[in-house]
Amino acid sequence: MQHVANSSLTFESAYLADYIAEIRGRRPMAHIRSLPTLDELIGGVVPGIVTTVGAAPGAGKTTLLKMVSDDLASQGFPTIFYSAELPAFRIAQKGITRLGFGAFELSDIADMDDENPAFELARERYAEEIAPNSCILDGELSMENLGRCVGDCIHEREKTPVVFIDYLQLVAISAFPVCSDERTAITSCVRALGNIAKNYDVPVFVLSSVQRNKYDDPSIGLDVFAGSQGIDYGIDNGLYLHIDGRDKEERRLNSERDVRPVTIRALKARYGTLGSVQLTFDAPHATFHDRG
Repeated sequence: MQHVANSSLTFESAYLADYIAEIRGRRPMAHIRSLPTLDELIGGVVPGIVTTVGAAPGAGKTTLLKMVSDDLASQGFPTIFYSAELPAFRIAQKGITRLGFGAFELSDIADMDDENPAFELARERYAEEIAPNSCILDGELSMENLGRCVGDCIHEREKTPVVFIDYLQLVAISAFPVCSDERTAITSCVRALGNIAKNYDVPVFVLSSVQRNKYDDPSIGLDVFAGSQGIDYGIDNGLYLHIDGRDKEERRLNSERDVRPVTIRALKARYGTLGSVQLTFDAPHATFHDRG
């Protein structure tokens, strides 16, 4: 990078090789194989990029994040999933249920014994395919400690991890308690996550709650995110996940169904497209499917 304070200018010929290396370094490090339409929408999993996913309650945002995390872990990429809302075992429960491939539901696991064939098979799949590359953190965690975890992972595994945050507003309040108000805390948290993404060159996926008055607003923009002023300029990809329906009543009815039609809309895309993809959220089985 050329600093403005230099006493003399150096023209591009001196930096062109570095520019080309940087451009090539922005290629995706991985792809989301289980949801190829989502992968195409965001341009793959790119190092140094912060992707925010906003959603109203019931749309499956935590399940979506866990599914993406498990997809990448199954490909051999280390994943760090920080949950400020659900305990770690509840996050893992979603992954095990999904690997049951419809044989049992999320709520069934508590009453299933270890000898249940479907549960045993799903648990073995999770243990072999996901768990070796998945780290789930819960409780309070500062941004400094999160950065340290990322650095330790890179050092120990010699691979670039992918970071998942669930969810922004809770993490911000916990990590920045001295801020005068929630919006300031959110802005500070987005800036800190961006620094982690850039300094360690890792992809960061972060969930966000949305403004209550935007739940049924057809003209959704980046102001949908709660505390949006600090989010607008601090993220690379902004996605909005919502339950489909022709009107408020149909969306309400769809939100009560076990299998829900949903859409992910790209509001901001650094390397992807400003389009949308349609999915089906199977809540009892903790999974999403592309909707053709």
